[in-house]
Amino acid sequence: MKGLLRVLLPVGIFALSLALLPYLGLPYRPLEVTAAQLNQYGSATSTSTRTPTLPPPTLTRTPTSSTTSIPSTTATPSLTPTPTATPVPGRVMGFVSLEGHAGVTRAGVTVRLDQAQQVVTGADGSFIFDNVPAGAHDLRAETPGYLCLQRSLVVNPGQTVDLGTVSLKAGDANGDNRVDLLDLVLIGAHYGENPLSDARADMNGDGVVNLFDLVLVGNNFGLSCPQG
Repeated sequence: MKGLLRVLLPVGIFALSLALLPYLGLPYRPLEVTAAQLNQYGSATSTSTRTPTLPPPTLTRTPTSSTTSIPSTTATPSLTPTPTATPVPGRVMGFVSLEGHAGVTRAGVTVRLDQAQQVVTGADGSFIFDNVPAGAHDLRAETPGYLCLQRSLVVNPGQTVDLGTVSLKAGDANGDNRVDLLDLVLIGAHYGENPLSDARADMNGDGVVNLFDLVLVGNNFGLSCPQG
């Protein structure tokens, strides 16, 4: 008890003196308590307020949401292929005549189309090619004793090309695709024959080798195959 009084008595006297200072006209001086004095008394009796030290603020990073844009794929509509129309084939037709030929028959002339199709003329010299593909073609007609003929033509889909009458020129007696001196020699060697020992010398087909055959060779002398 005595120990407690020894502690509280000085504190009470100090507090009373602080209260009487204004009435006694004495200046107020704040009490300064050293650390040694605090240790002497065992504990600080003054009410001093310590300012707590705050830890540094923790910065919270807001995560940035990275949004990966997914490209939108636009479905391409499948196109239905338009069926390709098959071109309608055409036709090529005509007649072949033999220059200076006395007979009415012109059968047996060979006619080729692009060297792929071949027909032989009928008794009247006619020929027909069916199912001819559309496009450009070459026609060739030939028979022994005459220069071959060649024509270029175009067939449109479904079209019939009528060449009319084409004429083969006479005079190629020996079949070398030209009319020259050799043909004259052949005809001269059989001139006047009846019956014929060599049918090639009878250019006009009248059954005898004569002046008419020589005239045909003379008219076409120097020409060669093919003729247009």
